[in-house]
Amino acid sequence: MKAQLTELRELSQIDVPDGASKLETALLVGQFAHSAFTHNGDNQPSSSDPITVLKEAQAGASFRC
Repeated sequence: MKAQLTELRELSQIDVPDGASKLETALLVGQFAHSAFTHNGDNQPSSSDPITVLKEAQAGASFRC
């Protein structure tokens, strides 16, 4: 699990400032998730885990919200 979180952190490149509240962190993650890929209601990633979604999105895929 720790390795997956480390990989997710590296893939996302979300900059959470030291001392950020839980709300501020959640807003940053939500903003990233919204802008991480082009939204398309007809497509789905090959797997629903976040790492797969990010890798496929970085390769140019688009998915439903």
